Amino acid sequence: MGKIVETIKVVNLDDESLAKKGFITPDQIRSIETEVLIDTGATFLCLRKSVIEELQLTPVEQKTVRTSNGSVSRTFYSPVKIYLRDRYAVVYVSEIPDDCPNLLGQIPLQSMDWVIDPRNEKLIGNPAHGGEWVLEEY
Repeated sequence: MGKIVETIKVVNLDDESLAKKGFITPDQIRSIETEVLIDTGATFLCLRKSVIEELQLTPVEQKTVRTSNGSVSRTFYSPVKIYLRDRYAVVYVSEIPDDCPNLLGQIPLQSMDWVIDPRNEKLIGNPAHGGEWVLEEY
């Protein structure tokens, strides 16, 4: 199967909250559009350090994660809101090195009800839901 790359919008959720409370103006909300590799082998949204710095996300904790190269310590950052086409999700961010592609993993994909169509090598709305965005609570 080939690579599936999508463009997402990533919004600093702390900024969005401050804007809703009137502490900053909506035009001060930091956001970025960036390409991500769709990777169902990944769990989280993994962003390059340079993207995290541009968004000025806050470090939350260090966690040990398993990668294809073994276990490593990664910094997790404050939540962001990501938009992919007409859907969105709120997720924590895992930092990856700048020489890696940004990755969109299984948890955000499931919360936005996207699945991979391997035959056509593209991301589609979940066929089990008629392609429509359905949230499952169980």
